[in-house]
Amino acid sequence: MPRILDDTTKKPLLGKFGAYQPKIASTAFIAPTAIIIGNVTIGEDCVIWFNVIIRGGENEISIGERTVIEDNCIIHGTAPIHIGNNVIIGHNSVIHSSTIEDNVLIGPNVCIYDGSHIKSGVMIGINTVIQPNTIIEPEIFVRGSPIAKKVKKVKVDLERNKRYIEKNIALAKEFKKKFSML
Repeated sequence: MPRILDDTTKKPLLGKFGAYQPKIASTAFIAPTAIIIGNVTIGEDCVIWFNVIIRGGENEISIGERTVIEDNCIIHGTAPIHIGNNVIIGHNSVIHSSTIEDNVLIGPNVCIYDGSHIKSGVMIGINTVIQPNTIIEPEIFVRGSPIAKKVKKVKVDLERNKRYIEKNIALAKEFKKKFSML
């Protein structure tokens, strides 16, 4: 029988897969409609918004500290996935069997496919598709579909990203206190 959310249940759907179950830091915020299954580790002060699906199964998915994953993202794959610290993943993005290093900004509706490696300080524009086994070098801005193209070398505004992450952490704390299902 499916779990039905009510005013007393503000917990996300967490699921075991065989012997694997999610490990979530106590300071992380996971929205009640998120689904997290299997071999998943979520670090301190992460914010996982509504309708995010993180399906680990037996393959490890590790998410570092202070990472924000916005609404409707899907993270899963057939190989381990690593997402670093201070990463922002925009609404409706898909991360499949890839590595994303620290301080990366991923715009909405981005798809990152198997074996790709997004290095530190990268910015990925809205609606971009990162094809399988692509390596994006540090501090590059890429955009495009069906194939992402390097636009220019960039210096990520770490202070702006930090402010955005802090804003999401503060908002998540408000949701913990004030949110209820109708």
